[in-house]
Amino acid sequence: MTNSDTGSSEDNVISRGSYQTNPGRKRGATGHGQRNSQKRREIETASKQRAKDLKNSILNSEITWGDYNTNFPAHSASEVELHNFLRRIEKVSTFAKTRDDTSARLLSRLRERSSKLDILTQLQSDLRALPQDDVILLTDEGSLWDALNRPFQVPLLHRATENSPSLRPRTNFGTPDLLKHLADHEEASISVYDYSIPDPTQRTRQTTVHELLSCFPSEKACCTALNFLDIENRTQIQFCPSPIILQDITTKLDASKEHDKGKTGSKWKAEPRKEFFLLSMKNAISTTHVDTGGTVTWVLILTGRKIWYFPRHVSSRTVRWLAQAGSQTPENYPSDWVKVELRPGDLL
Repeated sequence: MTNSDTGSSEDNVISRGSYQTNPGRKRGATGHGQRNSQKRREIETASKQRAKDLKNSILNSEITWGDYNTNFPAHSASEVELHNFLRRIEKVSTFAKTRDDTSARLLSRLRERSSKLDILTQLQSDLRALPQDDVILLTDEGSLWDALNRPFQVPLLHRATENSPSLRPRTNFGTPDLLKHLADHEEASISVYDYSIPDPTQRTRQTTVHELLSCFPSEKACCTALNFLDIENRTQIQFCPSPIILQDITTKLDASKEHDKGKTGSKWKAEPRKEFFLLSMKNAISTTHVDTGGTVTWVLILTGRKIWYFPRHVSSRTVRWLAQAGSQTPENYPSDWVKVELRPGDLL
């Protein structure tokens, strides 16, 4: 508004100057007014474009979660038990919310209002209800760097979209490729969590790659959903995004062991970095638990989809209760649960 007001004032001065009898001054003043008018139009155009870009940015922050159905068939009493747990945690969980997502939904609703009074009323109501972020939503590798460089109390989430490509390495490696990699050694042993075993402490059993291969694609299988665990990544393909590697405390400790950054005859060796594949059949359920080896865990979805649950607020009390009670009482956790939908290319 200041620019526009100044421009209008100058136009008026120039207009008054046009009454001067000096023709040269008159022509100069008119040219100056035209230049100011053009400049004002450029400023107004740029301002409108910035407003449009801001609106689009806010609207693009709205998170769209996919639908899913928890009413799938159970093949054993233990699966019925797991389904009951899933339905219970569903009742006390909501999809993750962020301030940007809430603002985008608010803007969408405001666009439907017909009067300024309606808009102000809606604003007064919704601004009071802006939530705390359940996740830190990432947009690109730079935002991942920024988030890792400062303390954070909630999970980081990047959802792969056309405008925000996945942070995974540039490879199309997926389930078919993993199965081909494993098929070279069909008799090799592998661990699986078998939901058909009544005793939860005995459900992790040893099997062979041959059984794993017979279960995929899972649409062909009509048996209990199996969850194949801790498949070591021996493909030599690294899936961890580089910002996570470089910010990892073990990376920094390894780099600080020597007093140089590389020299002739150096015997420095990096600690081997372990990655694991988890391969689950359709409708497989993992109960909530404390992963004692999962400090600073990252999860990257290569194929398929996963609904992931976590406590809305994590404290020492929450962790102790989770370690003791596990999945027995999901409804008794303070502040309920948050869930996110993870799709191919997504990083949590």
